[in-house]
Amino acid sequence: MSRLFPARWLFLCLLIAPASAANAALPLEFDCDAAAGSFSELKPVSATGYPVAVRGAVTFVKARLDKDWLPGASVSLNSKSGEMVMFRIAAVERDKGPLRLQLLTKVKGKVSEQEVGTAKLNEVVRFAIRSALNAFTVMIGDRSFRVETETDTEWTTQVTCTTGEFLYSDLQFGD
Repeated sequence: MSRLFPARWLFLCLLIAPASAANAALPLEFDCDAAAGSFSELKPVSATGYPVAVRGAVTFVKARLDKDWLPGASVSLNSKSGEMVMFRIAAVERDKGPLRLQLLTKVKGKVSEQEVGTAKLNEVVRFAIRSALNAFTVMIGDRSFRVETETDTEWTTQVTCTTGEFLYSDLQFGD
């Protein structure tokens, strides 16, 4: 009987493991709610190797007023060597108007900022950032961009907001 116990234990572990792995990949929802003049973030997620990816949707729910800070939210992948690929949604004015959708990069020390569209309050904006060797594909809404980068295999994903409430939904890390 004792010879069967390890086999049963192994069988049980094999049955449970796929369910646990599937649950780990379930999409997250993050209600990023920051007071005026402050920021909030989801704990950074580190990844090594290729591909590194983050995807989901963000909705600007509520602006907070601050004399120095505009409401905004961002999702970025940051390399150990200082490279960065970021999607940002930012208010143009403190309490109204369209939101800017931006792609920001830092490659070989050069910072680039590109406005790629606009959104309205409560509009859902889908995004995805995915790496391959020496490049990233970035999807913002229905637009796609390719960003050439240096070779780096250690990346940290950051999800943040400032001076307002932004709802991240269907948030997934990894491929």
